[in-house]
This record gives sequence, structure tokens and C-alpha cells, in this order.
Amino acid sequence: MRKLYSTLLFSVFLAACATKGSMPHLTTEPLTSPESVSKYWVSTKNVQPLKYLTKEQKALFSGQTITIKATYLIDSNGDVFNVKVLEANTNVELLALVEKSLQNRDFQPSEGNTAFQPIIAVSKLEFTCD
Repeated sequence: MRKLYSTLLFSVFLAACATKGSMPHLTTEPLTSPESVSKYWVSTKNVQPLKYLTKEQKALFSGQTITIKATYLIDSNGDVFNVKVLEANTNVELLALVEKSLQNRDFQPSEGNTAFQPIIAVSKLEFTCD
């Protein structure tokens, strides 16, 4: 029983260490709107918001190009927080999926970002629905 309890406790500890925190980790004040996100951070897990569409939504948006301008914080760990949609050519239902998509992306520091500089990025995102 003691061995089972120790194994369970260790598993919970590892899972807690592997999850993203609820607050951004900032080693310095974030740069606001740098000229290029890729100068500081490179996306390693590019989750498309269209992955989260229902069959009905896919049919509704079929053949359309969706353009969204969003701002978001990339913290010193490369995690995304505070996603805000600034402009969009689509309805609100899809905007929540874009926010979810950005929050599920992972970023690695670029070669020049050895200090893990956090940034507040503004990006124009385009998605074409098949």
C-alpha cells in the first residue's frame, strides 16, 4: 500500500510540473509589438484553430479565408497568455477557437533570444477552410 501511495504521489508531482501555469512567467518586462515575433520566438507547435471546428462549422466556413488580427503575450517559458482578437472578418464563434489555438501553441526562443525575452505580439493570422 505504501509503495502504491508513493507511486501515485510521484505521478501527481510529475504531472503538475509538466503543465503550464495559470500565470505568465516573466524574467523581464515584455517588449510590446516587436517588429517580428520570429526574432524572439519560433513556433514549435502550430495548432490550427480549424482543428477545433465541428462538422457544421466546417460546412459553414467551407471555401472561406478567415483573417484575424490578434495580440498575445509570449512569456519567458514560451507559453501564450492574454489572447485578444483585435480585428476579424468572421463571427464570434470562430474567434474563441482562434484564442484556444494560440494558447495551445508552444514557442522556443530564437537563437538571438538567449535571455528568454517575453513579448506582446501582434499577428495577422489567415486560415483557409477546405
